[in-house]
Amino acid sequence: MGFFKKTAKTLKRATWLPAVKEQTGFIKKLFAGVFKTQSTTATDKFSDLSKLGINDKKVKEAKESFGKLLAIFLVGALLLCLYGILLLTREHYMPSIIAFAVAVLCVSQAFKYHFWLMQIKKQKLGCTFKDWVEYTFRIKAK
Repeated sequence: MGFFKKTAKTLKRATWLPAVKEQTGFIKKLFAGVFKTQSTTATDKFSDLSKLGINDKKVKEAKESFGKLLAIFLVGALLLCLYGILLLTREHYMPSIIAFAVAVLCVSQAFKYHFWLMQIKKQKLGCTFKDWVEYTFRIKAK
């Protein structure tokens, strides 16, 4: 019975409970914000870029640099996947997981630059993932 009395006494003096409650509330707010979709209020047009100080020369430079970065990240992802496979064949499992994780990061960066490049080529800002899929895989919307 002494154990329960000590536990009850400790819980009565627990000054850390409000802090735990506050941290839990913060985590709830954080995850609630992650899963909310943002509604777009303004749609920028490609013709409005001159108002922002972006001329055709800057657009052309961006197009070239996005293409180069896309190629760099795709080659990096391919090399990392091959290296991960090599590590798997040599039974180095943890380094292979890291290699595949970094390859996924490279693929995500490649997607970002390809998405921006697609918007420049289509001359349409504010494209969606659906627009990217249709453009990339030449699929017509139903």
